Amino acid sequence: MGQEDFGRWPRPFQAADTTKEPESWSAAVTEPGLIHLKALTSLEDLNLANTNVADAGLAHLKGCTKMRQLSLANTGLTDDGLIHLKAMTRLEQLYLWDTDVSDAGLIHLKDFTMLTLLNLAKTNVTSAGVDELEIALPNCTIIR
Repeated sequence: MGQEDFGRWPRPFQAADTTKEPESWSAAVTEPGLIHLKALTSLEDLNLANTNVADAGLAHLKGCTKMRQLSLANTGLTDDGLIHLKAMTRLEQLYLWDTDVSDAGLIHLKDFTMLTLLNLAKTNVTSAGVDELEIALPNCTIIR
């Protein structure tokens, strides 16, 4: 990578980049900003960890039905926000650590039968909630 490459980085996100996440996410990402992802229905991997995103902003991701990996770790996510992930039935990895998700929100995850990894560390989920979810998702490793 030459000096000229640093002058262009971080590069603006372009519509042609429809399957991978932008390279320059930071804590400056906010819920209203997620509206720009609404048209990226082929997006497969998205890391929103450590951003200012919470429940309402996730409504903009409803059309991202090809999502395979999603990190919402250390965000303002609660049980109410999980409803917006319902159409992401292809999810294989979901990172929800350090959020306000509890047992009540786990009902929204029971249909994610392709999940192989779910990180619920530092959440309000109990052992009983995890036990029940493991029955619905027997092929998923759940970290608590």
